Amino acid sequence: MQVNLCFEGPGRSGKTSLINLLMDTFPGHFEYLKMPVPTSRAMGIKQFAAYTSYLLEADRPVIYDRGHISELVYAPLFRSYVNVEYLRKLYEYDFALTNSNLPTIIVYVYPMWQSIMKLGGRETDDLVRVPVQFESIIHRSDLDVVRITKHRSLNPAWRDQGSVLNELVSQIHLKTEA
Repeated sequence: MQVNLCFEGPGRSGKTSLINLLMDTFPGHFEYLKMPVPTSRAMGIKQFAAYTSYLLEADRPVIYDRGHISELVYAPLFRSYVNVEYLRKLYEYDFALTNSNLPTIIVYVYPMWQSIMKLGGRETDDLVRVPVQFESIIHRSDLDVVRITKHRSLNPAWRDQGSVLNELVSQIHLKTEA
């Protein structure tokens, strides 16, 4: 699997669990990177420029835990430093990644509504509006997207980790073979 994977999705949707499962299944195959949350527009532009450069030149597959898509979603909702120029720059990074040495695929891990409603409180409010934003941003991305959910129902035995991993690997394989 010679591909960069950028895991995106709302908090508590299962991104890190899937990343850990993938890295345990393919030990040493991927390099793991996690994007820190930018605290200013300048920091965000600097971080995403470095992130893009790194992925463009990577000779070894990289798994990225959140990237520019998350920033496009969360910055307008929760950060005061966002402006049109900042968002335009993030879309430029998205387009630039179409030219990387290894293909970059967005793995969008989306939550199930039953899981969101079970949480309650502030997290529920965020998880209800954030998936709509993710879908809107991902729809505009120039990168291939794989959509997967870690949770099919509130019954954890209904869908085991192996079936989720198999689905993810087969979707990535289909994207890279196309």
